[in-house]
Amino acid sequence: MNGTSNAAIDFAYLEHDTGSLAGQMQNAHLSNRPNNIRIEQTTDRVLYDADSSIGTITYTASEGNQRNALRLESLPSNFEILLGDELGYISAEPLGAIHLQITNASNPTTMSGDHIHFLIDKDVGETTLSGRLSNITHISRVSPEVEGAAGKQGNGHVILERSSSSR
Repeated sequence: MNGTSNAAIDFAYLEHDTGSLAGQMQNAHLSNRPNNIRIEQTTDRVLYDADSSIGTITYTASEGNQRNALRLESLPSNFEILLGDELGYISAEPLGAIHLQITNASNPTTMSGDHIHFLIDKDVGETTLSGRLSNITHISRVSPEVEGAAGKQGNGHVILERSSSSR
């Protein structure tokens, strides 16, 4: 794919009930786009190769009280998305940071820096999950050797590799 502009680009999707504005919304914002992008997909991976990095990709979605947000910072110009028994991301250059928030809370909470934060307020039925990981070169989940088996063979595992840690 070849382009002529590296300007920001926005995508939006709205769906609403007939006769009402109630419904769902999804939005994605790319701070800049490379002029040349090559994406190749096989059965077990997607290869992404571009002539420049992307500063930020921000995705938000909402439906009723449920709100989700994902922000990727400093997306490298080359990376792989793994598919199949191992789902994940690999790149020689680190992904700046992944921020994630999933909530139905009226006042969602989060933390600064790298973190995993989970809060449940049983009294009002609200939950917030917030996370941030930085400098990621490899993150993936490997399926169990034997799905449903007891013990080690039945456990999947997660791999996280970072170029450096955050303070």
